Amino acid sequence: MIKRKNAVLATATVGLMAAALAPTAMAEVTEAEKTANAEAMATGKLIYQYDQAAWHSTDALLALIKPADYPDLRGWVVEPHDDGKLLVTYFGQRNGPRYAIVRYVMQGAAVVEGGLVPKGEDAALSPLANRLVDARDAATERFVKEKLGFCTEGSANSVILPPDGNGRIRAYIMSPSVTTGVFPLGGHYRFDIDAAGKVASWRPFLKSCMMIDSRPDKEMKEKAFFVVSHLLDPQPTEIHYFVRYNVPIDMGIIMADEDIWLLGTDGFTNPKGSEIGMP
Repeated sequence: MIKRKNAVLATATVGLMAAALAPTAMAEVTEAEKTANAEAMATGKLIYQYDQAAWHSTDALLALIKPADYPDLRGWVVEPHDDGKLLVTYFGQRNGPRYAIVRYVMQGAAVVEGGLVPKGEDAALSPLANRLVDARDAATERFVKEKLGFCTEGSANSVILPPDGNGRIRAYIMSPSVTTGVFPLGGHYRFDIDAAGKVASWRPFLKSCMMIDSRPDKEMKEKAFFVVSHLLDPQPTEIHYFVRYNVPIDMGIIMADEDIWLLGTDGFTNPKGSEIGMP
């Protein structure tokens, strides 16, 4: 049985990966854990998609306008659009309701259409967009109240997902990535916002700061795999998958019961029997 790891480990060979992820280490994974892992994987992918839309639309925004010329500019909001696309709205607010200044329709990291909202066009935010912005404000207020912190310097990263079937909005406030090849695993938080716009609950995903460093170093010209411990949940979380989408390196998660999950297509792929990959 693999012993619990207390630090980030990097291994350079598939052989060591296979040994660490032997089927005996996965034998006791329950159906409930598999279901929760599948949900975490889907949510992690959604967080990544929303984050990418905000990131790349910001590049387009800065190529289009100078924010200093728009003193009412207050922020952005990402919401679902047609055919799996995402709509990113950069909005302003003075004394009245929020209004759209720039809108972009995003397909992955690409701008499909959009730009400055023409004069005379309806610039009102949708009810969903307003609710998502309110959710981010509620999460930010609780973040400050709880005196939480980040693991990196720079502007906070946030992703606000649309309401689920129960009307819950998941608001993520996260440490930004500030160094190429290094992504924070710690310093990320989720705030569950109820239908009344209040924070119903919140949680951290790691109680310390840990960085996934995929930069080549002197010992390994190309890092191939990271193993990290996680004691707060019986299976990987959406943040594990979000980070995995952001780094060019496979991750193994060792749980408190010493089960090992490889972040592959089914959440704990055995590299002896099938290819490692994200869905």
